[in-house]
Amino acid sequence: MMQHINRPSNNELLVSTHDSIHSLIEKVTAIEIDTLKHTRALLDPEAFLRALPLFSKSEHIDFYAMDNNLDIARIAASGFIMANKCSSVHSSMTMQYLQATGGKKHLGFFISRTGNNRMLVDIARLLKMKKSPIILITANNNSELAAMADVTFTVASVENMEELGPRVFLLGAKYVTDILFAMLMTRLDYNETRQKEQWLSKNFRY
Repeated sequence: MMQHINRPSNNELLVSTHDSIHSLIEKVTAIEIDTLKHTRALLDPEAFLRALPLFSKSEHIDFYAMDNNLDIARIAASGFIMANKCSSVHSSMTMQYLQATGGKKHLGFFISRTGNNRMLVDIARLLKMKKSPIILITANNNSELAAMADVTFTVASVENMEELGPRVFLLGAKYVTDILFAMLMTRLDYNETRQKEQWLSKNFRY
């Protein structure tokens, strides 16, 4: 409500051909800061506490996403692997369907702005039939995916492309996965983590 009062139509954040580079920098910065603040207000700390045992009981994290959401899934997967959680991300929907037929102790991790993508809903139904746990990041907590998820993280989003539209959702989604990564890292043995970092530093030049 306060955001609406302060910026009834968000006109000052609309990107246009009249914007200078300095103006674009300020607008994009303001949009991203607002997104993080909005998402933080939406997040329920209890959801992270409910998610933790799902991660603990799972031996593998299977990501389900499409289009740009796959980028967030890949970033999250690399972090989860560092936190000793094997993770898979497949861009092919055929592979995602096949992934859903996998073994036990797999956790389904969905990223969907609308929460109503037909293919992702079909996959979620298959996982529910197998009694596999589901975690969801979405902008729509009244969606079909949200109804099937064991834990749902609702993040900010906007409809207008002028406000960077879906990219606002991507920023919020990455924010949530960063918190989950930090949560998992705090559960690791510090010495084991240091040994892994030293091994990587010794054997990989990058």
